[in-house]
Amino acid sequence: MTSQTHKSPFQDSQGPELAGPADLIQALRLLLPQGAQTSDAERFKTYARDNQISLDWTWIIRDPRGLPSSCLLAVPSAGRTVMLFTSDAVSDAQHDQVHQLLDHGLEFLKSQDVHLAQSLLLVNDQSGQRVFQSSNFTELAILQYMDHVLPKRVQTVEVPAGLRIQTYDATLRNDLIEALDRSYVDTLDCPALRGLRSTDDVVTGHQATGSFDPTLWSIAYHLDQPVGCILINRSTKKAQAELVYIGLGPEARGKGWGRLLLQHGTSMAAKEKLGTLSLAVDLANTPALKLYDSVGFIPTGRRRAVIRSIR
Repeated sequence: MTSQTHKSPFQDSQGPELAGPADLIQALRLLLPQGAQTSDAERFKTYARDNQISLDWTWIIRDPRGLPSSCLLAVPSAGRTVMLFTSDAVSDAQHDQVHQLLDHGLEFLKSQDVHLAQSLLLVNDQSGQRVFQSSNFTELAILQYMDHVLPKRVQTVEVPAGLRIQTYDATLRNDLIEALDRSYVDTLDCPALRGLRSTDDVVTGHQATGSFDPTLWSIAYHLDQPVGCILINRSTKKAQAELVYIGLGPEARGKGWGRLLLQHGTSMAAKEKLGTLSLAVDLANTPALKLYDSVGFIPTGRRRAVIRSIR
């Protein structure tokens, strides 16, 4: 990450500015739900510090009294992506300020090693959707979040002839990239993401989600050709895991291998004494939703994902 002095080179003195130490707590409070207190913002700051979440790219616009009135936080992550968080934009004045902050932040990010900006909005947040659209973000998907309590006993998975499931290690990175590229063909899971980043960057980003453990990543081979994968990471929460990605190439679909891969992954997670597996899936991906429902995943909430390429 490139460091920045308090005054951004892109900064209009009457507009967005980086939040200094004296303004950071109030800025973070603006990002929290309405009614949040200073103590809530302080806890958020502590959480960010403890989980190595950078708050360096926090911009504000001040009200006539000189206090922060709108805020944008850009959190960079591995794989050349950045997640954006904004304060509410309910009134026209707030909309204009957040729009100004977004355009300012995106202009700055063009000078950084970032290829993709994204944000997660409440599904019914029409004002948030409108302000991101005004900054040329497009809707990626409505994401359905789901949880599954893992079995306490490790189940044996019968793998059919011609199919092999191999535990991942660093020497198989190129095979994983090939498996991912095959799985993106005609995918129903967030298809608009395809081509926005290199697949190598995608792998790096997946490894940075939660806590990466290669024993929970597997590649599926058919006749020794990589045709799919399942990637599970440990969560930052105790005894929880996240299904980061599962997918198969077109030639491997419709054979029940997706269910088999999922059963294999949940068995590996259960072997590691992980209790709950969470995931997010494109609400338009009906086959995946049916699969997850059939094995016991329970819906827990929805978010609207919006994206913009910075390249």
